[in-house]
Amino acid sequence: MSGLSPASLLLLRLFTADPCSREALSGLLATVRDVADTSERVARISEAFVGKPYRFSPLGEGFGVDPEPLCRLDRFDCLSLVEISLALALDSDAGSVAETLQRIRYLPPDGPPRAERAPPRWLPFLLPSLTSRLDRLRGQAERVGFVRRKHFPLSQWLPFNQRAGFIEDITEEVAGARVVWLEKSLDAELWKRRKRPRYAPRLQPGDVPVGTFKLPVLPIEEVLMASERIPHGAIVAVVRADRPDVFDPIVHMGIVVRKPDGVYLRHAVPKKIRRVIDEPLATFVKRSLSYRDWPVLGLNIQRAGRPLP
Repeated sequence: MSGLSPASLLLLRLFTADPCSREALSGLLATVRDVADTSERVARISEAFVGKPYRFSPLGEGFGVDPEPLCRLDRFDCLSLVEISLALALDSDAGSVAETLQRIRYLPPDGPPRAERAPPRWLPFLLPSLTSRLDRLRGQAERVGFVRRKHFPLSQWLPFNQRAGFIEDITEEVAGARVVWLEKSLDAELWKRRKRPRYAPRLQPGDVPVGTFKLPVLPIEEVLMASERIPHGAIVAVVRADRPDVFDPIVHMGIVVRKPDGVYLRHAVPKKIRRVIDEPLATFVKRSLSYRDWPVLGLNIQRAGRPLP
């Protein structure tokens, strides 16, 4: 649970500057108004973010453990670049993109909606737009919360978004016979003994996913040979070799884009450059092959799902 009621969330929004305004979302959607293919929409929309500054974990809940805004368009990390581009690719309505983004970022509600006291009967007549926002925030209050965020790509972000139809795994289609499979079992004990990087989510052992998860991977040494089969606008997750002290071996995400001069990886780069860039895929692969202490296993490849009705 988020810990805030819809009314409290509404007050928070009313008195906080909106870094993801409806006008800005409408402007981005206008650039893909005549584009039906969602992968093409991911590529075109994300192009607007090239050059934007990097910021680690720029999206939060707007309160609590992570008070960063629920949506923003001024700075990105690798995951938020993918999430916002995907939300805008799937949803053509600027009024509901923020809700779609939340559905991408958060686990589905695990029970019936909480009972909320109905707003005053006079509110819809006096302030209809306020009432509409309050209605939208009721669903948000059930979904949004730090613990409910899809923190882990392997066990949460990828499988839950596949089930929702937001993405489709095409790794086997691209890799063919060269596909390899990563399998990892997760439990609270692994979370307790994991290596603890500074960017790990602040979660209790009882809040982490449990189970065995499998993921198809295109080996990093095969990526360039298979690059012609990776669709324009595909979402890729960078998978490191499994280790017993790591809870999730997916460390980075990006978007593959094709240009007249070659294939690029569009991603938010944290070190030195610290902005969203288009990097030649060959350069990225060469650098990935150089990592010895924690080798890169390869890429998991996803295609954006069908547009939302």
